[in-house]
Amino acid sequence: MTILKSYEVQIEVEKGLAKRYSPEIIANRLRIEQPHLPTISYEAIYQWIYKDRQDLIYYLLRCNKEGRKISVEKEEIGAGI
Repeated sequence: MTILKSYEVQIEVEKGLAKRYSPEIIANRLRIEQPHLPTISYEAIYQWIYKDRQDLIYYLLRCNKEGRKISVEKEEIGAGI
């Protein structure tokens, strides 16, 4: 038995992962943008990936490693002194 029972939810989660969204962002966006779909938690998305769709783990790693930039530079820290 799959954790994400709705096929439509599974498709939307896959689309979100392909866009490099984290499961947290996917769960919140689904709640807002697709109110007709069943509500899911980000924990359910993680469980579904690790249990039923291990091929999607790659997208989790990409979400967490790429696209993050430190917003405070060394020059900015010292500028206030």
